[in-house]
Amino acid sequence: MSIVIRAPMALQPGCKLYYDCPLGGEDFKSRWFFEKHRGQYATFVGYSEELIGVLDINGRLPGRYIDPETIRAQFDGEEVQGLNTRHFIVADTSKASLTQGSANNQRLGDLSHPILFYPGDTVRFKKSPGAENVNDAPRTIRGIFLGKPFTLDDVPRYEVMETAAETEKREQKFHKENSKRPKNEFLFDLSAGDPRGWNMAADEIELVQRGNVWALYNDDLVTLSFRSSEEQAAFWAQDGIAHRVVGSDLDERGMFARTMSYSLGRSLEDAWRFFASGEADVIRVSELRARSDDPVGYIMLRLHDCFAQHREHVRALTERLWAHQVKQPAA
Repeated sequence: MSIVIRAPMALQPGCKLYYDCPLGGEDFKSRWFFEKHRGQYATFVGYSEELIGVLDINGRLPGRYIDPETIRAQFDGEEVQGLNTRHFIVADTSKASLTQGSANNQRLGDLSHPILFYPGDTVRFKKSPGAENVNDAPRTIRGIFLGKPFTLDDVPRYEVMETAAETEKREQKFHKENSKRPKNEFLFDLSAGDPRGWNMAADEIELVQRGNVWALYNDDLVTLSFRSSEEQAAFWAQDGIAHRVVGSDLDERGMFARTMSYSLGRSLEDAWRFFASGEADVIRVSELRARSDDPVGYIMLRLHDCFAQHREHVRALTERLWAHQVKQPAA
């Protein structure tokens, strides 16, 4: 008996696999690779790893995880290669078993190199990246780069942003130079005024002040700082801290209804009902409208399990912000 890998499975090293990549599949590097290997047996060597940082969309804590889409397999007499899991059929079922839950939640261990700076931290350059009009003024970290092709040897790198003044100067320069061009040679850059960042190593920047994301991951909630309750609610509602809740009442209404609800939100009364039932912890206004004159939609979110210890605090914040706006049913 053989099993096509279409569900989370636990494979043991040495498991025999039959390569059944479809023509046009992304695994093969050339037609030669496809013709040579399709229909051949390979040996399972191990799982590929995925490096996860902070604010993971699936709610995972930083670390090394199994990449369920890629396995390391070896054809006879060849080097080990990373190939698409779903293009194999398990030929030796004694070394394979179904697993419970999502395979991409299987944590292998800590990151080989720790994350030193977090999104929202304020830093300054030790040495200018060489861009014009850039100095050592304090600036923020927006993101973290992990793994190839953004880093070497899996050492984290950091997206360090322009200051508002630097963005303004760069935009002014672009428009000034563009104004000197003939009209038929005008350059169009809709992102000219958007802040830009640099991919920097940890030893190229120094810390000025920690931000709220660092405080969250280091259990230092005393240092969390917000200018308003609304700003605090936006923090808890961001991707990586909370995930959207569509609502179980849409399960029988089809994919279209669920997709529209996910994108545009629900009425405030609907959102509050799911909050009151415990399915949602946070409510925020949707930024999208199907039509400009449509009523405002509200997005329901629930904290990821790794932040469940903050649920009571966040729910109290949500109640404080929204309870007085909800239309109460008539007695």
